[in-house]
Amino acid sequence: MTNKIQKLTDNEVVYLAGFLDGNGSICAKLVKDKTSKYKYAIRVEICFSLKKNRRFFLMQWQKKLGCGKLILAKNSPERTVDNLTIGEFNKVRELLVKLKCHFQIKKGQAKLAIDIIENYYRKKDISLEQFCLICKKIDKLTALNDSEKKEGSITGASVIKELRTNYS
Repeated sequence: MTNKIQKLTDNEVVYLAGFLDGNGSICAKLVKDKTSKYKYAIRVEICFSLKKNRRFFLMQWQKKLGCGKLILAKNSPERTVDNLTIGEFNKVRELLVKLKCHFQIKKGQAKLAIDIIENYYRKKDISLEQFCLICKKIDKLTALNDSEKKEGSITGASVIKELRTNYS
């Protein structure tokens, strides 16, 4: 299987960086996971967003990148945006490494996301202190984003507090 991300042209890389910088997001989050060592899993995602009448464009990029999941707006007046979300750690890292030097706005988010992936995904046995450090980085990345905090979202600080209570 060929690696489609590595085959992007220089023009495509620059374009995609601008697209993500302006109409996309780089985020990391903690989700409850009873199977994980510390009962939380880390997710890092890249998301490209466009109005649903331009869905074909996201579909073209999904095919060109060879990864990602299309999350389509339903036929309702409230939902007007489609998303192409990439959540596989190795694909997120590979794409961010390729795009990061072209970012104008999201350089900090890209750097933190790459760091989180390299320090979480690549380690088989992570210590409590290392996990807490990654939780802090997730909060830093979240603070760099413009999105509003969702009610009930799990913060790194709250996870650290819980872990220090339960594992000390």
